[in-house]
Amino acid sequence: MLIAENIHYSIKKKNILQQIHFELLPGELLSIIGPNGAGKSTLLKILCGELQKYSGAVRFSDRELKSIKPKQLALQRAVLSQSVALSLPFKVSEVVIMGRYPHFESIPSLHDKRIAEECLELVGMSHFRDRNYLTLSGGEKQRVHLARVLAQLSGDTNDNTFKILFLDEPVNGLDLKYQYEVMKIARAWMGFNGIVVAVLHDLNLAARFADKILLLNKGQQEILDIPEKVLTKENIKKVYEVEVEVLNHAQQQSLYVHPA
Repeated sequence: MLIAENIHYSIKKKNILQQIHFELLPGELLSIIGPNGAGKSTLLKILCGELQKYSGAVRFSDRELKSIKPKQLALQRAVLSQSVALSLPFKVSEVVIMGRYPHFESIPSLHDKRIAEECLELVGMSHFRDRNYLTLSGGEKQRVHLARVLAQLSGDTNDNTFKILFLDEPVNGLDLKYQYEVMKIARAWMGFNGIVVAVLHDLNLAARFADKILLLNKGQQEILDIPEKVLTKENIKKVYEVEVEVLNHAQQQSLYVHPA
C-alpha cells in the first residue's frame, strides 16, 4: 500500500502543495493530472523520496518513506523522470543494466543480463542493444529508460514485496503508437502486486488507463476518484478553464475528452 498523509510542501513560505492525502493498493494505477504549475511533478518527487523537506508522511505499507534505507528503497520503487541526462556514449544495453545496480555488487550476473534483455524486448528496443545511446531520438531514449526502470524492479519469481513505478510524464517525445504502448506496458507490469503512479497531461490517456485520478489545482487536491467522477465537464472547466465535451468511448470502454 502507498499512503500519502496530509502532504504539505512550501518554498520560501509559498505553498506548492497543501493537504494531499490518498491510499493506493497493489494492482492500482493512479494518474496525477492538472494544469501547468499545479504541483504534479513536485508531488511525484515527494512520493518517491526525491524531496524530503515536506510535512505530513508518505508510507509504503507500514513503513514511513523517510525511514527506508536507500538500497532497500531502490529495490522497491523506480522513477522514470521527464528527462535523464547521459552524456557518455554508453551502449543501449549498458544503460538498461544500470537499472540492475541495486541487485549486484560489482559485476552483473547472467540473471541480471537476462532481465535487462527481457525489458529491452518488452519496450521494443532489443534491436538497438548495441547502439550508441547518444544517437537515439528522444522517444527512443525514453523507451530505453523505461526498460531500465522495469529492470530495476524486476525480481525473483518468489519476491512478493509490492513495488511502485513512478512515471513523470512518461509519454513525452513519443508518437501516438508508443504513448499507448508505454501505458499498456505499465499496466501489464503492475499486475496484482505493483502500483503505478503516473503524471500525465493527456486526459484521454488518464481516462483509458487509470484506476484512479488525482486532479490537482494550484497545489491542492481538487478531487480523487475513478475517472468517471473526476473527468467531468464541470471539474475540467473549473481547473483548466476550458469548455469540453466528455463522451463514453464504447469500444475502449473509457471516457473521451475533447474541446467543445
